[in-house]
Amino acid sequence: VILSSRSISKGNQVAQSLIETVGEECAERLEVVELDAASDESVVKASQQIKANHNELFGIVNNAGIAFGDPTDIMNTNYGGPRRVNNALSKLLRRPGGRIVNIASASGPNWVSRLANKELKSKLAQPWTIKGGIEELDQIASSVELTSQTYGISKAFLNAYTCLHAMSEPDLIINSVTPGFIATDMGAALGATNPVEMGVRCPLFALFD
Repeated sequence: VILSSRSISKGNQVAQSLIETVGEECAERLEVVELDAASDESVVKASQQIKANHNELFGIVNNAGIAFGDPTDIMNTNYGGPRRVNNALSKLLRRPGGRIVNIASASGPNWVSRLANKELKSKLAQPWTIKGGIEELDQIASSVELTSQTYGISKAFLNAYTCLHAMSEPDLIINSVTPGFIATDMGAALGATNPVEMGVRCPLFALFD
């Protein structure tokens, strides 16, 4: 298991916590890599490290996400992050059957449902109709008006990207999931009380079923 973290020290803390919880046998199966999904340079550096140590990956889980701060940063992390990571690492996935799981949110379809722009609403609700594929979706994402609802906007684009990516690489199994309103650092700040263990269920189902 390759655990990525923006902060290598925090990643190592989490790894140590897992080892203490699961047991020492976990230590040999856990690798920590510094990776900031919002940074091209960081993703390239991390992917080079991973490729040097591994000939094949079983799956990728894109869990990095932010809900607060500059709207451009939110879009860059929540939509651009999975794009960078998948571009850098998907070639290592076993074929056929390698998995990609993108962590989305109900805020994505909720935002789409309220869209006044009928053309954009249609494209995001039915991404298979976007004739230019992922490249056109990137262009739309770069020009969409970012508001206080940018978290939902970013997750709507992530869902559309997931669909288009699955269509473009049919030998991979690619899904997005909504884990629920979970008390992660981000969710707890918004009032979430569901335990983190509950939020793991959907991603693991998509990764291993």
